[in-house]
This record gives sequence, structure tokens and C-alpha cells, in this order.
Amino acid sequence: MLTIAGAGPAGSTCAYYLANSAFEATLYDKEKFPREKPCAGGLFNPEAYIKEFPWLEKFINKNTTKIYKVEFRCSNVKAEFQSDKPLLATTTRKEFDSFILKQAKKQGATFIQSKLNKANITATGAKRFTYKHKGICFVAEAKTKSKPEPKAIIHYFFNHIKGYAWLFPKKHSVNIGLGTYLPCRNAKDAFFRFIDKLKEESLLQKNIAQKPNAALIPFSPRKLYDKNTVFIGDSAGLVAPKTGEGIFFAMLSGKLLANAVWHWKELSKRAKKEYAIQCKKKILPMLKQIPLANYNIIWKLAKAIITKKIKKHQKTLAKEFFRLNY
Repeated sequence: MLTIAGAGPAGSTCAYYLANSAFEATLYDKEKFPREKPCAGGLFNPEAYIKEFPWLEKFINKNTTKIYKVEFRCSNVKAEFQSDKPLLATTTRKEFDSFILKQAKKQGATFIQSKLNKANITATGAKRFTYKHKGICFVAEAKTKSKPEPKAIIHYFFNHIKGYAWLFPKKHSVNIGLGTYLPCRNAKDAFFRFIDKLKEESLLQKNIAQKPNAALIPFSPRKLYDKNTVFIGDSAGLVAPKTGEGIFFAMLSGKLLANAVWHWKELSKRAKKEYAIQCKKKILPMLKQIPLANYNIIWKLAKAIITKKIKKHQKTLAKEFFRLNY
């Protein structure tokens, strides 16, 4: 029997493929599902999700809001880009994670609501010793009186933070957030300033006073396994440094590990090595790093590049941000 600590997208996807391959997989999570999770709830390039995980197609088509338009901002510069294909599909982690867990259980995986300290596979979020760098995000969900305009807003370097603020519309709400690299002293204050700006632009109701949830963003993977366990998803630091995107890579890492276990018929050292090789081949190239040497110079250059792309190359910027294939 293989034990998996954490029933989020990484753990449940891994359990799905293990159970599908006739392995006995047991998921442990201290939370009762369905449960909410601090997250933007944006599935970047939903067509890529459907291609990699065909069993998600029905959920994406029926339970998400597909967004085709994005407005990029930086300082006083802004421009829109309209795509023929969906840039992202928005949902809630409450719905999404529960769906994946149900699919894993349908394949034969077992779920136990309990904390597990020692597991064969670890998918319980950021682990201090598995990543080199980190960021933080503040997230809030706000109900809307009418259906929000299906347009995402990405505001780079808002209030001088080294990251971006966002607004993602959903069916009957909007997700507002701000993510930045650490250390950052004014991230929470910047989040509330972003809320105020959206209210000034009538993109949020003025009587909304949102208390944000915070989450750590790990990136720059340091290790994918040790002699006791294998790390997948956020536990392995598999998050895109430029966007904070982690769901797709979490699910893909779970699938890659399950495939390696199936290939070697057990979670052996050879299976762990194959998993690491496949991650380096299929995931790490998508997690492009931002060099942290000459920190301030790098960010000034990044801001100049982003501003130029917003003015003249919106399609290129959208392609890079949402992992588009065209």
C-alpha cells in the first residue's frame, strides 16, 4: 500500500493514476472535504489541462468560467488582449479539489481524514527544505450583484511590489489577490490599496471590506525526494516563479510519479530517480527562474521589459503568462 499525505491537486492526482494502475493508494488529509484554500483559482491555459488530464474536460466545461480577455497594467500603462482560445478557466479550490479527490476515489483510492506525519508520498504544501526561494500571496473572494465582466486584470509591480496584483472573474464573484517575492514589508498594505483602486474604478462594490487569506509560495526546487518520501506539487517547490502558478505542475508531478511507480512496479529508488528525471524534463523548463543576483537591477530591467510588452507585444505577454501554445 502506498500512502499519500495531502489530498490537494498533487496528492489526489497521484492517487488517481496509482489506483488506475491497480496500486493500493491511500490519501490522508487533516481537512474535511470539500474545503476552501487560499488561491486565485485560475487554471491557466485550460486546453493544456484537458490535453494532459482528459478526465477534467467535463468539469472545466461545466464548472468553470472561461476567460478570453486580459488587461495588463504596469504603472500608468495598460492594454487589453483578446484571445480566440481561453486564457484561463476560473473556479474555486473547494469545487476543484473535491472533484479531483472524487475521481481518485472512483478509481479505487481510499481517503482518510487524518494527519499523517510519515508517508511514502508528501503533498502537504511548502516544505522549508525543498525549495530555495519563496513568495507570499494575499487572496480574497468577493460576491458580485451581477455577473462580472469576463476579463482578467494583471497589474505588474502594483504599489512597487516585486510581483503583481490580479482580479479574476468567476460565475458570481471575483477573486482579488496580490503576490510578491519575499522579503516584502508592504505586501498586505499593497493588497488593500489594490482593493481601494478597484473600488475607485467601480470594479468592486464600495461596501466590500475583504479580509484576505495568506499563503506561502515556494519556488526553485531543491530536492524532489529523499530516502523516506517523495515530494510532489508545492511540497517539491514546483511553482512558476514569474506567476505563482502551481496547480498544473502539482497535478503533472503527481501523474509523473505514478507513471514511474507503474514502470518499476513499486516506489523504489529507481522509480524515484525516474520521477526526478521526468520532472526535470517536463516541468522544470516551464518554471523559468528570475535571477536574484543584482536584485534591484534585475527588477528595474523586468519592469522596463514588461512595460514595453504591454505597449507593443500584448500577445507575447499573454502567451508567456498563461503558457499558451500559439
